Amino acid sequence: MNKNRLNILFVSIFKDDLSELQNYFAEIKDIHFVIDWAKNYRIGLDKILKGNYDLFIINFQLDFNTGIDLLLEIKQFGFETPVVILNNKNDGNIGLQAIQLGAADYLIKEELDYQKFERSIRYTLERADNLNALKISEDKYKRIFEESRDMIYLSDVSGRLLDFNKSAMRIFGYSRDELLAINVSDLYYQSSDRQLFLDAINKTGAVSNYEVILKNKAGDKKYCLISGSIQRTIDNEINYLGVIHDITRRKKAERELAKIEKLDAAARLIRSLAHEIRNPLTNIILSSEQLKDEIGIKEYDFYFEIINRNSKRINQLLTDLFNSSNPAGVSKSSCDINEVVENAIALAKDRIQLKEIEIERDLTNIKYQVFIDRAQIEIALLNIIINGIEAMPENGGLLKIKTNVIENVFEITIEDNGKGVPKENLERLFEPYFTSKQNGLGLGLASSQTIIQLHHGSIDVESELGKGTKFIIHLDYDM
Repeated sequence: MNKNRLNILFVSIFKDDLSELQNYFAEIKDIHFVIDWAKNYRIGLDKILKGNYDLFIINFQLDFNTGIDLLLEIKQFGFETPVVILNNKNDGNIGLQAIQLGAADYLIKEELDYQKFERSIRYTLERADNLNALKISEDKYKRIFEESRDMIYLSDVSGRLLDFNKSAMRIFGYSRDELLAINVSDLYYQSSDRQLFLDAINKTGAVSNYEVILKNKAGDKKYCLISGSIQRTIDNEINYLGVIHDITRRKKAERELAKIEKLDAAARLIRSLAHEIRNPLTNIILSSEQLKDEIGIKEYDFYFEIINRNSKRINQLLTDLFNSSNPAGVSKSSCDINEVVENAIALAKDRIQLKEIEIERDLTNIKYQVFIDRAQIEIALLNIIINGIEAMPENGGLLKIKTNVIENVFEITIEDNGKGVPKENLERLFEPYFTSKQNGLGLGLASSQTIIQLHHGSIDVESELGKGTKFIIHLDYDM
């Protein structure tokens, strides 16, 4: 709207009213008004639809219709242009109806003078400017609300979602109706985290970048940052306004980088160990052979054979360990993954029986061939199985082993009901030398991760204190 030049449409069957209206407008010195006249309802509607006006002044008395009818037409066509209804006589019911239907003002011709007219026009134009500014602001924030890549939501104290943007459906995979039917706590991977978030926001009134694990409709983890604040309604009821920023990809990239760094560290460690152990081992083998020749007593040959056999076994283990950290040392072939899992369980048979551990198998009944280094994957699985066995109590331990195929990836889960891993130790679980065991070296899980990563697979871990730990391994397969 150009405030220095305003286009007015006056709709009235009384031509004399036009002159009087022009005189009133002429008295308003700081604004130039251009007045167009329509002599009846039909012409007025035609001009409204085709023209570009800043204000409509409509006489209530028209030919076969009324100014109220034209006001309704204007609103039905979606015009936001302000409308002033002019009536020749005072009728409170018509005035009330006009205002309720959206008229900016209602003027009585017989009571009208310049001051009333100027006040009405200035009020109407100012109100139109304010409404237009408000609409622009609403459109701006609505666009931000709808186009934001973050989920923006409003919920009540019970956790019922009152409103949210499209990103909520994109991030969590629910339809709008589904989100309206669930509780916000259903989006939390651990329901207790919802209360912790509420405690934080209720304490200060607002929280920024609160890191938490949520879950989508499929149950997959979503690493997120939540910023929220308390909003009070006009009835003083409390609502929560929140913004959820999905950082799952960033977290995944950070984990992958950390895994690469751990892989390099493990490889350097293994090469160092192999070198440091082989030197004294060679001396043991040579000294044993020399001592055997010098003593020359047949009865002692049995002991020398034990020394020689176990020394060779240690040497072979070092070779296998070195090869497991070297991509060139991975010898892949097509294998039945269920057989590999069963072999890994069999290798731990003595420990399983000793601690009276129960094994619960849920292996897929479809034959899948996985392209892997069989011996190395068996070692990787064995390390995880032994880790679970050692975490569980005697006579009461349960080890669940499951195989499945999800979207062209073979999944192996190994879950124990042991003591679990503290949250602060989860990220360090695969680090070389990191262990909570009194006599542990912290190399088993590091070695398992190295082997799986050299197969371009992935390994993740979930744990809760007092409830146990689950390892999830993913490997590509060939059918």
